[in-house]
Amino acid sequence: MQGNCLIRRVNSRQVNTMQVLTLAPALILTFVIFAVFLAVSGAAMAGDFSEYRLRALKEDQGSTCMLEGVQLHVAVVPPQEEGWASEIYFWFETDPDSPCSHGENPGVQVFTAALEPVFSAYLTEETRYCRNLYFNPGASQVVLEVGTGIVGTYILTDMADVRSFEATGIGPCIWLDPHRFVFTRFENKARGIPAEVDGRFSVEVYEPAGPGSFPLKKATALSNFILQAVDGTEIVIEEQYVDAVEDWKDFGKVKSREIRVPIPAAG
Repeated sequence: MQGNCLIRRVNSRQVNTMQVLTLAPALILTFVIFAVFLAVSGAAMAGDFSEYRLRALKEDQGSTCMLEGVQLHVAVVPPQEEGWASEIYFWFETDPDSPCSHGENPGVQVFTAALEPVFSAYLTEETRYCRNLYFNPGASQVVLEVGTGIVGTYILTDMADVRSFEATGIGPCIWLDPHRFVFTRFENKARGIPAEVDGRFSVEVYEPAGPGSFPLKKATALSNFILQAVDGTEIVIEEQYVDAVEDWKDFGKVKSREIRVPIPAAG
């Protein structure tokens, strides 16, 4: 799958002092280097960020941390040029109820695998609970997926937290190039489907040179379209469809098939 910044949660594992001392020498050396970095860098971001860094190093070989209910996540940033390596970012959402936040609004903090801060964004109570970050190739822009239900809100922003696009949708955002991404938009137009989410789903492409986004496959009275993947020069979509409008009320009458659409030209 190309252009998709994969996000995954890594289960935390407590590591005590004796366990750290018994780790491989290479890991111990890495810990020492990072400890020096922490000592000279200080608290570079809001809250007690140095404590977050230290916990990240000690737990699960530096890939996860838990502090005051905050979990560290991993983002894989796709390379800007073909043949380049992907980059690993860590990110977490601050908890405004935590003593570490000092009463600040909730926000997302992102830093590199070398523990250098690269991005922060403040959230409101309405846009709280960030669950995914989708970085574009080169990490000059990112889509924040926020929300607690199956349907979330996508917020496009640059590294200065200047926001340029927002949409309601479901599933992943997949970057087609450094400037465009494809996603599934949700419209709250009930069909009578006996499910937690009842509405219309269309696959759209965000195009900065246009009006924001345009439908690649737009929902109809008889069809929903849900993004699955990007495969080479094609966008893979699941079409869910019925023969008659009233069939949406019966899961047994809803059919599905895979369709493929060529990636549209930019502009």
